[in-house]
Amino acid sequence: MRDAIPGNTFKALNYLDPKIALQIREASTKQEITKAAFFNYKGQKTTVNWSLYAHNFERSIFDNQLLEITKEIENITFFEGQKVLTVKNQNEQVSCILNSGLELTGKILIACDGANSSIKKSLFSATSFREDNSYFAVSRYYEGLEHLVKNQNEVYHVKKYPVGYFWIFPLGKGKANVGFGLLPNRKQPKHVNEAFSDIIENDPIISPLFKNAKPLNRTTGAKLPLGGTKSPMSGERFILCGDAASLVDPISGAGIDTAIWSGIFAAECA
Repeated sequence: MRDAIPGNTFKALNYLDPKIALQIREASTKQEITKAAFFNYKGQKTTVNWSLYAHNFERSIFDNQLLEITKEIENITFFEGQKVLTVKNQNEQVSCILNSGLELTGKILIACDGANSSIKKSLFSATSFREDNSYFAVSRYYEGLEHLVKNQNEVYHVKKYPVGYFWIFPLGKGKANVGFGLLPNRKQPKHVNEAFSDIIENDPIISPLFKNAKPLNRTTGAKLPLGGTKSPMSGERFILCGDAASLVDPISGAGIDTAIWSGIFAAECA
């Protein structure tokens, strides 16, 4: 559920450093969210008010802002534009070899490299590595959704796709993040992108909302590894965090808050 930054994210940032939480909260491009409306397949609505501060924020901007804030902290070195090719975990140390040829060696590795973590696959043997229980989501930016309520996220249960849900998250200035997540199931379509288009074009509750809406970009997708699996999150000289550790909330689909909390806990352990 990209762009929806839940309240626990700011609780984690405030725990880490109140100045960082304040800088993120004061960003001019955000849309504060105070409630969520949940619609069943008949269009009946249930509204939940948030007790914690939350907002919607384009993740590319949110992530870049966190990066720029972190760059100002001493004793942190960034190797931008580089990626980890291989990991060696032996002789009481762990090493990462980057695509530039540089080798970084230390006593512990904290891996936060996402749902398709190459570090995770390098650290676990073929016999011990287990694919996580994931669902797949796609999203697209729209403008012209005339029904939007200020400060309110929308989540829809779609009758045709009972193991998925559809969302509309306002971003301010008439723009919204629209998406659909689907848990793989033999009775469901294999391609979540096709289901997403089908809902917008044909669902009796959702389709009318898009009568005058205009897409702003192409549809993009991602795998979201759900928490609650039996896959290990740590081992000798390493800790996994965020999506690499399969920490996406299986109910809400949120992952940024658990990613930040897991990073904090991993740092404290280290």
